Amino acid sequence: MRPITLTMNAFGTYLEETTIPFEQFGTSGLVLITGDTGAGKTTIFDAISYALYGETSSGNKRRKPEMLRSDYADAKNKTYVSLTFEHQDEQYTITRSPAYFRDGYATKTAATVEMLLPDGTRLKTAKDIDGETKGGTILFPGKIRELLGISLEQFRQIAMLAQGDFLKLLHAETKEREKIFRTIFNTQIFFDLQEKISATYLDRKRRYESLRQGAEEQLGEIRLLEEETYEKKQPEAEECWERLKRNVKERRLEVLDEIIRDLKVVNAVDVAELKKLRAAEERMREHLTKLQDYDREKERQRRNQEDCEKFFQERERLTVQVQSAQEAYQQAAGIDQTPWIAEKDQIQKQLEIHGKLEMIRSNCKKSEADWKNKEAQIRQEKLSAEKMAEEKKKIIEQLKLWETLPIRQEQNRQRREQWKAQEEILKRLRYMQEEIYKKETELGKIRKRLLGELCRKDEANQKYNELDTKSRAHMAGIFAAELIDGSPCPVCGSISHPSPAGKVSGVPTAEEVKRAQKELERAKEACDHTQEQIQRTEAAVETEKNHLRQRLSELSKASWETKRFEEIADYLEQLTEKITNRIEELTKEHEELEKQKEKQEAWNAQLEMIEARQKGQEERQKQLQEDRERLLGKYLSDKSTLEVMEKQVTSAKEQLESQLTACIKTLEKIRRDTEAAQKQYLASKELADKTEGQLRAAKEEGDRLQNLLKEQEKELFRLEILSGTQQEGERAEKEAFMKEACAQFHEAYEVYLLRSDKNAECVRKLEKREKELGQAEAEFVQIRRIHAAANGNYKFETYIQGVYFDQIIAQANKRLTMMMHQQFELKRGEKTVGNRGLDLFVYDYRTAKNRDVRTLSGGESFVASLAMALGLSDIVQQHNGGVKLETMFIDEGFGSLDADTLEQAIRTLNQMSKGKCLIGIISHVEELRKRIDKKIYIHKTNQGSQAELVV
Repeated sequence: MRPITLTMNAFGTYLEETTIPFEQFGTSGLVLITGDTGAGKTTIFDAISYALYGETSSGNKRRKPEMLRSDYADAKNKTYVSLTFEHQDEQYTITRSPAYFRDGYATKTAATVEMLLPDGTRLKTAKDIDGETKGGTILFPGKIRELLGISLEQFRQIAMLAQGDFLKLLHAETKEREKIFRTIFNTQIFFDLQEKISATYLDRKRRYESLRQGAEEQLGEIRLLEEETYEKKQPEAEECWERLKRNVKERRLEVLDEIIRDLKVVNAVDVAELKKLRAAEERMREHLTKLQDYDREKERQRRNQEDCEKFFQERERLTVQVQSAQEAYQQAAGIDQTPWIAEKDQIQKQLEIHGKLEMIRSNCKKSEADWKNKEAQIRQEKLSAEKMAEEKKKIIEQLKLWETLPIRQEQNRQRREQWKAQEEILKRLRYMQEEIYKKETELGKIRKRLLGELCRKDEANQKYNELDTKSRAHMAGIFAAELIDGSPCPVCGSISHPSPAGKVSGVPTAEEVKRAQKELERAKEACDHTQEQIQRTEAAVETEKNHLRQRLSELSKASWETKRFEEIADYLEQLTEKITNRIEELTKEHEELEKQKEKQEAWNAQLEMIEARQKGQEERQKQLQEDRERLLGKYLSDKSTLEVMEKQVTSAKEQLESQLTACIKTLEKIRRDTEAAQKQYLASKELADKTEGQLRAAKEEGDRLQNLLKEQEKELFRLEILSGTQQEGERAEKEAFMKEACAQFHEAYEVYLLRSDKNAECVRKLEKREKELGQAEAEFVQIRRIHAAANGNYKFETYIQGVYFDQIIAQANKRLTMMMHQQFELKRGEKTVGNRGLDLFVYDYRTAKNRDVRTLSGGESFVASLAMALGLSDIVQQHNGGVKLETMFIDEGFGSLDADTLEQAIRTLNQMSKGKCLIGIISHVEELRKRIDKKIYIHKTNQGSQAELVV
């Protein structure tokens, strides 16, 4: 990476836009940045670092981005940095602005960043340019890191050797040096690996110990019978029981497989006993069930006999009841209903005639009402038609008044276009006038600058004449010292030398005279360039004024050749006001005409609506006439029908309805009596049939129970549960004995089952524990060895950092021995208990002893720190994919060196810069000003700093 140009505006001590063209310094050599204290020399480094990474480079006092805005800046000044740099023969430009507050504004101006790529692509987001990190992990590197291949911290260590950072690496303790190397060489992954190994070690240790404790607790849950139980029932299991009891009591996990085998053998005894108890209980329960079933069946037989007797008596009672109900039904069904039905039909016919008569009478009234309603509608439509005709007449009279409206609108439009055309011409003339004012203002600034350049030229001329005069006087003194009376003078040829020239003090060197001459030539060139610029600007101004007068003459039809420019300005102002007022008047007239047009259109729309309504009204009147004739005919027809039917009615409607009601009630009573007698008969017959069926079913069930009891008695006698002479009380005692035996068998079974299930569960859990414990022990032993290796006295990360440290020391000593004439070299401390593998010592060749780096003098410390920084830069570039930085900056420190050491340091840096590397140095040392030709002078003024280049 090689910077081409750096531009700063309202940044740090720089208020005005300041551009430093690094490309003028070439691609190699040393560049000195010097100037007043606090003028902003280090700010140049900060600007480069901030442009690339969004943070500054200024040592231990690094400023936050929001602190970078210049204190001289007002609300109009924008703070930004723009860096154009070259990388692999392609140019990139990055522009970055921090977030900052402006005077008079409550909200903060947001930070922005933009990067221009060689293909013209522009990146405008911080994520695309700076990348994205989370918890120290790089999720996306960003374009800058992708190009340069190094992080911000690495850039500060290899390209920006900032003020105050020199001694940090040299004097750091081991722990501090670990942190520095962790950041620079990204050894955090090894540190994280150490921590992960430690965490895994503790986790697996806890898991192993937890599994052992769980297995011991599981052994305590094993349940065993007493010893005599195994001796009586399973003598072959006695040895297993003795061994199991001893191992469980002592919690011997080392023989866990043996405990599991013995527990399986012992549990097998319990399983066999369980089977015997289950069989005995099932046999006893089977006998008890059969006895209880026999007793239940006998009880059912007794209840069946009682049901048969009850059903027989109910059947006899229902038979008498059915005969009585049948006789009552036959008597009710024999009544004759024919006279009553005939009378009902006759009355209903008369009522139907009454119903039709009412309907016809209602229709007749409705027809008369509809006909009269149509007559009223026809009269209303006639009144509405007369009213619309009157409205139409008024609208036509009003529209005649607006017949000339289109002509007036067109005239208004033409006048407005004419005045607007003049307004456009006037705008162009006013623009020409403003451009002339701008150029005259610029001309004033250039003339003011010319005065300053003329002063600087005079100063440079005076300085050069003084130096040249002294130099010539010195040469004359040298010639005069060699003159001999009688010998001719090589200048004038005289052989007499009464007043020879003497020697002059303070004689300038030829380099100083040459430099003064160059400065004079540059000052003359600047003056000539400015004078040419003034002439070009004056000619351009005069040309534009003539052009303006010509255009104005064309517009006003008068001559403006002799008028002053101020008169032209006043005339343009007056003409602008006149045209503006006239356009406003025409615009108001146009708006008024538009309003009248809108009213005219509204009246036309209203006229069209009235005409449409008149057309619809005529159609409605015609339809109403037709409807009136139709309704009148219907009314006359309904009236004639009503008169005919009124003659057919013989009785009143109320009398007929009363006769019909009485007839219907008589018929309804006969029907209800018949239905009630029928229901009574059918219900009695159904109940009698049901009782007969129940009696038949009870007899069949009695026969079945009798046969079943005989079979059950045979089975009970066979099993000796019953005997032929057994009494009822003895049989109850037998049943009670059998119930108690079942309970005893079941209780013993539950005890064995609980113990067997518990021990079987213990077997399953112990087998699982045995497998988990074996795996956990193997994992624990393995991680214990790894933990001892990675987190012992000499940690893994420190070993990796030590490799880098050895390489840095080797590179540093190459330059240190040359700069210090092989007086001493740096050595790494021995790896001892306490992890001190990153200590740094100095081996002094004069005493042949190691000593602490803090014993070095100020100058020695600076040289050692510089060598370490340069060595670190070499190693970082080697270990980052061959990263090559073509520019390096060093901030201060040379003032503590003696002349010889300074000479060696400059020689070393010169050798580094010969391989296409430009090295920038910030320093106040006068000797460096003399030794380094390429310089950037920073001057401090009341309006911010200014930069001056010397190439």
